[in-house]
Amino acid sequence: MSKTLDVYLSFSSPFAYLANTQLTALAKRTQCNINYHVIDLYKVMQVSGNPGPKDVPAKIKYIVKDIFDWCKYYGVTINVPSRLAIDSTPGAAAALTAKDGRKLPEFIDRVMRAYFVEDLDIADAQVLGKLGAEVGLDSEVVAAAVTDPAILDRVAADAEAAVKRGVFGVPAFFIDDDMYWGNDRLMFVEQALKS
Repeated sequence: MSKTLDVYLSFSSPFAYLANTQLTALAKRTQCNINYHVIDLYKVMQVSGNPGPKDVPAKIKYIVKDIFDWCKYYGVTINVPSRLAIDSTPGAAAALTAKDGRKLPEFIDRVMRAYFVEDLDIADAQVLGKLGAEVGLDSEVVAAAVTDPAILDRVAADAEAAVKRGVFGVPAFFIDDDMYWGNDRLMFVEQALKS
């Protein structure tokens, strides 16, 4: 019987982008089912009390090096976005429409590439709508989600639920109640899925 891997991502995280580049192959190797959760990272950090690295210059410098080391290791491209610390609420809202439309994995791939390779403004409703249309969603529905109070309530509820589960940053992975945090923990995720 195949296991389920719950994956918590945010479109604003370069480490989530890196992990996402590996998930399709990991799912094939382990025959797991992936259940994606696109969350508002900054809301999760606020609720969980995680201030992030923004006030530690040495840590930021190391993180940049680490990102490029992982890109080289994985053989993937990344371009430093011109809009850093982008609002992750619009993307999380748009992702809910992709989930409802059964296109979430494709939408995640497309938005991650748009931000971390093509330097598009993924906090812009029209950009998100166009990206949604590229994967078969209704562009107007995707764009409207960004300001829809009911969708934004779902985004906030998803952030609260993630924190209650133990998420304080992304990417976070769960196999049942067993949590792994960080792109660099994928080897442990794979071992656990195969056991």
